Formats: sequence, C-alpha cells, structure tokens
Amino acid sequence: KKGREPFDCAVAHVTDAVAHAIRSCMDSDVESLRSERWIIPWSAEEVTYVVLPGENKFEGSKKEEVAIEYRRGCWMQRRHAPLHSHSMHNGLCGPDVEARLPSMWRELADKLWLGILALKWGEDLSPESVIIVEAAGGHKAAEPLEGMASGCSSSGPRASVVIIAPTERELEQARAATAPILQ
Repeated sequence: KKGREPFDCAVAHVTDAVAHAIRSCMDSDVESLRSERWIIPWSAEEVTYVVLPGENKFEGSKKEEVAIEYRRGCWMQRRHAPLHSHSMHNGLCGPDVEARLPSMWRELADKLWLGILALKWGEDLSPESVIIVEAAGGHKAAEPLEGMASGCSSSGPRASVVIIAPTERELEQARAATAPILQ
C-alpha cells in the first residue's frame, strides 16, 4: 500500500471498532446510556524525511525532516461513515511566503496546528469534518542511499490547509471557523 491508503484504512478500522464498542454499551440494559451522544477527537502527525549522505566517508547517512502533515477529526456514534464529498484546499504560498517558507515551514505548520487544536468539533465545526495542515520547506533530489533505496526527486516549498466535510453547509461552517487562523 502506498501514500495515504494505510493511514486512511487504519482510521476507518479504528472508527469501526470504537463505534462498535460504544453501540454495544448503548444496546445494554442501562437506559441512560442509550441516548448519550459522544464524539472522540483524534489527530495524527506524519513527518516526511529525506536521507542525506554524511559529510565524509566516516559519517553515516542522516535523516533530515522536510515536511509535516497534521490531521484532525472526530470519531462519533453513527452506523455508517459519512461520505466526504466536499472539500476546500487553501494554498498558503503567495510570493512573499514562498520565498521565506524554506526557513519557516515547520514554524508555520505548528502555528496553524495550534489554532486548529483550539477549535471545538461539534461546536465551531461539524464533528464529521476533517482538517489537514501540510507544510514543507522543499528539498533537493537525493541519490539512492541505505535507508532510502530508490532515492527521491526534488520538491519545492509548499503549505496548505485542506478542509473535508460531508455537506456544503458543514464545509462552509469549517471554512468560517478556520478563517481567523489562516489570516
């Protein structure tokens, strides 16, 4: 499996397991548990590295962090996962930012992420919405090395926030909630 597929499959599996466990409790004989609404926030962090050769023949290769992706959403009680049919991609790289991004990409991502963590799913935005913050400072192409057998191609600096929601109304609600963070 490549790319996002393993992560997305893991989230779907855990979502199903949590929902099944909660439904089992709610189907119990305790009447007060049956009408209880719940949401469990989740977040993920994915760091991308490039393996670089050592400065001389005595040094081994070293990993350099070149990109970060944060994701946040919620598990909630529902029989079926919602179809995320609406999304919005906010590219954050204007000419001024792109020139400075190679030196400040991690700081930008962490600042945005702190703002996203302050939002309340179920109040500020729909619990079924997912927000993704991605930033990278860019890197040069690298030859194959131990730990990175196929090498890697070059990548430019980038920063974006992606919002995914099941309905247009929920997408607009999430956009409005994140607008102050993105300014």
